[in-house]
Amino acid sequence: MGHPGPASAPGNHESAGKRLRGRSRVANRTRRAALVESARGAIRQRAGSLAAQYRRLVKRRGDQRAIVAVAHSLLVIAYPVLRNGVAYRELGGDYFLGRHLKTGQ
Repeated sequence: MGHPGPASAPGNHESAGKRLRGRSRVANRTRRAALVESARGAIRQRAGSLAAQYRRLVKRRGDQRAIVAVAHSLLVIAYPVLRNGVAYRELGGDYFLGRHLKTGQ
């Protein structure tokens, strides 16, 4: 099984230390549609970490970009699960909030 591929990841362009928007590369449309549909389903689970990620991002990035970010997170989660057979452990919706409170950010 190969790497999931950067084509399903959001575009990335950096110049002078600033991270700028870039376009997503054209990938397998069926895979992209399945990832986006899965992301839409994942954000409906209120207590999940992916739903919390969506709620954080949608405020400043908009619905479509937040969904692509959640779809990318699903791909990042699925890769070690499929490759190494490790079990997925849900972190919960307040996981990242707790991390920021501990570090004082």
